[in-house]
Amino acid sequence: MKRSYLRIISLLTTFLGQPHRVLFYGLLLAIVSLSLDGSLLSFWRLSKGKEEVHSQINQFIQKNRLIEAKIGQASQPEFLRKLAIEQSELAQQDELIFVFTEDEDQPSEE
Repeated sequence: MKRSYLRIISLLTTFLGQPHRVLFYGLLLAIVSLSLDGSLLSFWRLSKGKEEVHSQINQFIQKNRLIEAKIGQASQPEFLRKLAIEQSELAQQDELIFVFTEDEDQPSEE
């Protein structure tokens, strides 16, 4: 029994005497531990989600700039006049209005 303990201690001191091997197995153990725990997968998902959030933020910034430009345009009197004319279907002075009606007597082309 004492011999087996001495053998284990001898192998351990030999292993600890090689720092590169200790580093490699330590990193391997950490990666396996994180993989089995699910933390590594969660971290990967979070980093991917972070990229998606940044992309959405950039899209919202662009939309915000367009809306701000439209708001700036809406405060101009010329734009308001044009909008009122278009929505109310009004005509300006010196404009001609043509009204076309469909004749019910004509057969439709089908």
